[in-house]
Order: sequence, then C-alpha cells, then structure tokens
Amino acid sequence: MSSVYRANDPNLRRKVAVKIIHQHLTDNKEFIERFEQEAAVIAQLRHPNIVQVHDFNHEGEIYFMVMEYVPGDTLGKRLEALKGAGMRLPLNDTIRILTTICDAVDYAHQRRMIHRDLKPANVMLNLLNEPVLMDFGIAKIVGGRSHTATGAAMGTAAYMSPEQVRGEHADHRSDIYSLGIMMYEMLSGETPYHGDSTYQIMLKHINEPLPDIQLVETNTPNSLVNILERSLSKNPDHRFQTAKEMAAALSTAALQMPSPTDTLAARHLDRLMVMWQHARDLYDEREFARCLDKLDELHRADPDYQEQKSKQLRQQAIDQLVERANRTLVTGEFSESLTAVKALRERDIHHPELDSLEAQARTGLDTVAQQTRLNQLYEEALTHLDKREYQSALAKWETIEQRRGKLAFIDRLAVQKRAYEGICASLYSQAIAALAQKNPAQALAFWAQITATDSNFPDTQNVVASAEALLQAKNRQQWRAPLVVTVGLFVLVLLVFGAMQLFGNETDNVETAVSPTAIPAIAANTETPTATTAPTETATTLPTATTAPTETAVPTTTAQLTPSTTPLPENRAIATENASLFAQADAASRELAIVRAEDIVTVIGRSDNNNWLYVQDANGNRGFIFHDLLTWQGEIANLPVRVGSPSTTGATAVPTTNGTLSLDIYQLDGTEQCGQGSSWTQQVYMRAQGVTGTFEYYWEGELVGTAVNDNITFEINSSGGAIVGTGRVVSNGMAASQQIFVPPPPCTED
Repeated sequence: MSSVYRANDPNLRRKVAVKIIHQHLTDNKEFIERFEQEAAVIAQLRHPNIVQVHDFNHEGEIYFMVMEYVPGDTLGKRLEALKGAGMRLPLNDTIRILTTICDAVDYAHQRRMIHRDLKPANVMLNLLNEPVLMDFGIAKIVGGRSHTATGAAMGTAAYMSPEQVRGEHADHRSDIYSLGIMMYEMLSGETPYHGDSTYQIMLKHINEPLPDIQLVETNTPNSLVNILERSLSKNPDHRFQTAKEMAAALSTAALQMPSPTDTLAARHLDRLMVMWQHARDLYDEREFARCLDKLDELHRADPDYQEQKSKQLRQQAIDQLVERANRTLVTGEFSESLTAVKALRERDIHHPELDSLEAQARTGLDTVAQQTRLNQLYEEALTHLDKREYQSALAKWETIEQRRGKLAFIDRLAVQKRAYEGICASLYSQAIAALAQKNPAQALAFWAQITATDSNFPDTQNVVASAEALLQAKNRQQWRAPLVVTVGLFVLVLLVFGAMQLFGNETDNVETAVSPTAIPAIAANTETPTATTAPTETATTLPTATTAPTETAVPTTTAQLTPSTTPLPENRAIATENASLFAQADAASRELAIVRAEDIVTVIGRSDNNNWLYVQDANGNRGFIFHDLLTWQGEIANLPVRVGSPSTTGATAVPTTNGTLSLDIYQLDGTEQCGQGSSWTQQVYMRAQGVTGTFEYYWEGELVGTAVNDNITFEINSSGGAIVGTGRVVSNGMAASQQIFVPPPPCTED
C-alpha cells in the first residue's frame, strides 16, 4: 500500500521515515476521507513501543505520513533469518517481546484504536532489541481494499481472525488472535495454517483446529501452550478479553521458566536499557523535564551505566529548557518561561541565566496583569462616555494615569479629550440657559469653569459678550430708577409748595389735605412711570450681589413646576418658569414677549444648534425660547431649522439651509493590527462639530454607522500599502467631508 523512505527533517535535525501512499489508493475519495480522519487519531498515540506519527498531509495528489525513524530490522526478518539457520528465538526473548507488544496493543485498545494487521513484518526491533509496533490503524484506513501484491495478501491472510475471514464485525479481540498467531510463529518458526492460496488459508482459520505446537517444537512449556490455545480460540468470547490480560499470563509463564540466561544481572541490565531508551524518547518528544527525571532514575539505579552519554543527554536537556525559557520570554509567553525556569530549580539545577530569566518573566507577568487592569479601567471610562457621564470618564482616565507608572498606555479612543469636551459642552448649555433666564452672572460663572477646564473652548454663541452686555444694561437700569424717583419727588414738592403759596389764605385746609409728614408717604406710593419699566423686570428677578461670577460659583436653580398630569399634544410645550421670547436664538437679541410659568406654547421649529425652540405663544407672538425652560415630549431632531423674525404677532419663519457642520477625522494610534502577508487594519475616529442631532457617517461613500451623539469609531483595512480615503457626515440636511492619509504600520515593512 505504500513506499517508505528515510529522510532528514531540516527543522528538528533528525531522521524520519516518510510513508508515501500508492496512487491506486488515493484515487478513491472514500479512502482519502478515512485517511484524514484516522491519521489524526493515530497521531495522538504516545507509547514508547508504538511508532510516533509526526505529521500527515498531501502534496497535490500525493498523500504521505511523516513518522519516527526506528533503526533496526523487523521481527519478520529476524524470524526468517533464524529459520534459515535452523534456530528459534529464545523463549525469554519471545515472552519479553510479546509482553511488550501486548502492552502497546492494550494502550491503543483503551483509546478505541484496533490494529487489524498485526504480524511480525509490522514490528521493528530497534538497536536495543526493543519491539516498536508499526502501522497502527493503517488497516482501518485502508478499509479492507484488496492488496495488489500477492505476497502481502498471503502474509495478511495468515494472521487474520475467523471473524475477519467471514467479513463479520471485528473488535479488539481480533488483534488478540493475531498476537496468538505471532506467538506460534515465534515459538515454532512458522505460522499454524498453510495452503496453496489465500482462500485455503482463510478456510483453515475457520474450520481447522489449532495444530499441536509441541509436535513442531517439543520444548514448548505447557504454560505457553495454554496461552496459545486460549488466544487462538475460534470463538472471541473464549479468548483473552484484553491484551493486558494476555500480557499478565505471559509474565506469569516467564516466572515459571528460569534459565541460565535469565539471571538477576540480565534482568537488571534489561531494566537499565529500558530506562535509557525512555530518556532518549522523552528528549525526542521535547519532554525535557521528564527526560531529566528519567536520567536521574537511571543514575540512581546504576551510576556507571552509559555514564558519558547520560551526562551529555542531561546537559542537552538543561540547555533546551534554558533556550525554551528565553524563547518564550521573547514571544511574551511569560508563564511558559517561568514554568521552564521552575522545572530547572525544582531539580536543583544551577544555571547562570536562571535568576535573570525568572526576574524578567515575573516582571512580564506583572506587566500583563497591570495592562489587564488598565484595559478594564479604560473600558469602564468608555462606558461612562457612552452614558455622557463625563466626570466619571475623566476620573477613570486619571486613575489610569496614576496607576500606569512607566507603562505606556495610549488613549486610543481619545477618552480624555472627549470627556473634557463633554464637560465643557454641558457647562456651555447651562451658561446659555442662564442667559435665557436673564442671569448673566451665572452665565459668566459657568464660562469661568469652562475656561478652567479648556482654555481653547470656542464661545460660538457669544455667551461672554451677551452676558457682559446684559450686566451693563441692568446696571444702567438700576442707576436710572432712583434718579427718576428723586426727580419726581422734587417736582411734586415744588408743586405742593406752589399751591400753598397760591392759596395762602386757605392754609388750614391745605394743612389738613397735605401735611408735611404726608409728603414722604405720597412719594413712597408713587410708581415709576410705565414707559421706563424694562419688559424683562416682570419676568425675571435680577441677581443679587452674592451671585457675582467666581471660579467656585454654583448656579442657582428656580424651583421647577410640577407638570400637568394631562399629556400635551406633541406640538405643544409648557413653560416650567417665566421665560423670555427672543427674536433670534440668542439671549442678547431683542425680547419680544414674556411667557409665564405654566403657559402653553406651540412648537414650530428649532435653532440650528438645537439649544432653542421656535414657538408661538397664546397671543400669536413667535420667537425663540431656550428649550430647557420648556417641558416638551417631542423629538428635537425632527423639527425644521428656523431663523428669527423681527416682528411679533403673526411673525413667520423659514427653514435655514446654512449651517456650521464640520468634520474631524484621524487615525487612533495603537489600534493598528497586522494580518497575514502585507494586510493590516486600523481604527479611525470621526467626529462632527457645529451642530447636534443624529449623524450618518460614511467612509468612501459607504455608510459605516449612525450616531445620536457627534462621534463614531470604525475599522478600515488594507491588503497592502497606505490608505487614502474620504470620510463624510450628513446631519439635518447638511454635509461635511474630510480626506485622511493613513500610512501602513511598521510590521508590514518586513
């Protein structure tokens, strides 16, 4: 079914055996499927007496296996050579080899693998005369296809169980029958059944009793005859039920057969040979720590056995563990590196690099743990940002800054910047609301907090200028009112005294009507003429002197009215407190009217920055009210954008097409990822500015996301080379675009 070649593995620098499956088998798709399924299972078998499968694959239509190379001869060739010389395999060797093979077969049976083609030709005897079972499971992969070589068919037929011959289901007990045939051949030099054809041999397996081996080999002990008869029973239920049970019977028979060569020294030497081979196998399997343990066991049993070779293998295993610790340290596998160092320390092995390796590995583990904690804090900061909890997000970032120490940690999604922007935007909205409530001192206090947070924050609504102008106007009103009252009183006094002079003869009556003590009372009851009263004084109370802006000023809040339990129509809103109706979306513009607390207004539109609602009051006056002073159930983004009108009653408004929408776009450093070949990916951040509402973000003309806030993060990718692309945002009928150049990351330069 195959040809086997000896080859050199250049990676691991060792000899291997490459089995190439013949073309007539690989033409069958069913065989290919079985090959791939079963070969994976065979490769999992790890036993010192089963050949190790390193790899299985195919190159085009050529399917092959790469296996452990076992120098030596097959058991079949050994028996053939002895038969040609008129000799037999010694009984002790027969029992030892069969017992070892039974152990290997039982190991495979426990893992649900059946050989189905056990024969001396599939057993290698290595240089230590230890048997190694070959081609385990290959018969199952072949699946019963007829062999093209006549010799192969004859050889296979000679070891087949009766149930295999009949085509019945064959379980692990068929392997025990084949082991019995092998035992018969090892004792007598030939198989029990012969014939001129495969068919004749198969019929004898079914119908003829087992030939008496003592007629062929008279020195065969009865204990071995009993083992033969039981293992070669035609009925599987009467055989040994496990290979382990057969191995135990062979071991018992060996104890009953002392011989001149079966001395204590010989058995001790055999034990040493097995330990030495096991240590070499562990080294080949890269189980270096276990190899050291086995060498220590060998040294305790006999310090002089293979002394130089043992020392050499021991040093090689130590060097391999140190090399593994270095390699895994470089690749960031700090736990693996520490495990290798620990394996050396536990075996009391001293090496000049161990202290440095252990320190670096522990530092690496600490760094990974710290990075994990920082990443968790960063995720929490992003969650706060999504919830618009900007102070909490900033606090998380400050914690990261404090805990990271010398560890580099990149703010790849601009948490700090976005948190500051969110805090300032919130304070700015409160400043605008304070202006709308005719409270410039509070507005300036909010602006002081903004500049303390971000000195470059833009005053797009001219809050500072409007607040200062409002403060100057109020100061003039406060100075003008006492002057008017004083002049009025002076004129009144002059009129009274003039009247007294004119009607001097009626002094008594005048004194009764206007006494000197009554003048102050009259003055006190005199009201300021209506013409001099500012329209806003009936709506908003002027701030007291204690509300002057300071860095720690906290804005006062007017008690909110309890909303009506009757739901309002979607186009109606209720004033929560007295509010001014302005001609423009600006507290510094002309005041048109006053809306009293609990008044209901009709919502017509909004300002381009969403901070003001364009409404009509019950008297037909249309203008802008700061939206925080109204209770409204609608969606502000769905309203048309309006501009103010200088008229009051019956004023009209038109939608605006002008806006200040702009777009920022930049790559997020530290988020680049290299893929296979020259491909790579990068996170990109886009943020709209100038307006608020719902935004649609596009990359190269394709929609990448919709956001209710003003930013989005998405991933771009390249199959190689730099990326030049255009980002675009659309909101409220307006659009803005920006081009970006993203160079490839360093990892693609290789």
